[in-house]
Amino acid sequence: MKKKSKKQLDRDNPYQMEQDSSYIGSIDIVDKTPYDLEIEDSVDPKKDWNALHAYQAGYLKREDEYPDDSKDLRDYLNGWGIHKQKKGSYSCIGYAVTDMVYWHFVQKGYEGEPFSARFNWIAAKETDKKSRPTTFISKAGTTLKAGLDVCRKYGSVPDYILPNKKEGNFEGTPEQFYAIASRYKINSYYNLLVPKKSQRETQIRIWRQWLLRNGPILVRIKMDNSWNTYKEGRIEKYVDNFRGKKHAALIVAYDKDGFVIRNSWGEEWGEQGYATVSYEYALDAFDEAYGVIFSTNQDVGFPPLDDADDESFWDWWW
Repeated sequence: MKKKSKKQLDRDNPYQMEQDSSYIGSIDIVDKTPYDLEIEDSVDPKKDWNALHAYQAGYLKREDEYPDDSKDLRDYLNGWGIHKQKKGSYSCIGYAVTDMVYWHFVQKGYEGEPFSARFNWIAAKETDKKSRPTTFISKAGTTLKAGLDVCRKYGSVPDYILPNKKEGNFEGTPEQFYAIASRYKINSYYNLLVPKKSQRETQIRIWRQWLLRNGPILVRIKMDNSWNTYKEGRIEKYVDNFRGKKHAALIVAYDKDGFVIRNSWGEEWGEQGYATVSYEYALDAFDEAYGVIFSTNQDVGFPPLDDADDESFWDWWW
């Protein structure tokens, strides 16, 4: 029998992973991303309110043409800056969700501190109905809807209450914490994916109109290697080569050629923390998408309509 090398012995030792960081480098891993990415599937997406319901509630409008050639929502986020999530954690969902909520509050006149991504991320993991506890595990994922449900049910807290960059817990009472959080709740959210992947033109129009009328869109991205090397320009074509890695980010702008994405890998990544992707790329890479309604009296500029049904809506809306 051939004698095993020292490296082979190490690889057979289940405890070696904890003792020797070189273990990870000895395995054939395709992705080279500097961040761990695992945003899990949202639960029961078919039960979500979708674009049809948003239309019936007055948050989307039937259009024969694109409403505008471009829309850019970054101005309301510039005061916060681009986050740089901690390597080895799945905290991207906390940053993406709180960025979206912060945008809604700022454009309504909020002048306070940004919100705590740490609270949203940890609370989402604690309440996402998993079969085992994962709050204390950095490399445990959660779902977009879990993060949104935290904002809908409990709210958000300013960053000084539970800082992203500091350890430790809130020193007050639960009643104090959640009384503060309740000031910053969202009213609802909508699933903005079309039911059929073949309805690509309808999908782009829904996303563009939501950005124009309601705000940023939270998306889950099936990551490919283009994100590791991206510096500037537009990512044109999606190549599925990342073995299931998925990431949370925001769509914050569009023009005639594609979308602008706000990432959480620091300002040194991409175009000062942002990336531009083609519509083709977005259709192939974004497999979950949600939009938020800030309050029930949000001004949409036109009355709610109910002259559509689930059978015909997706085919004739546009």
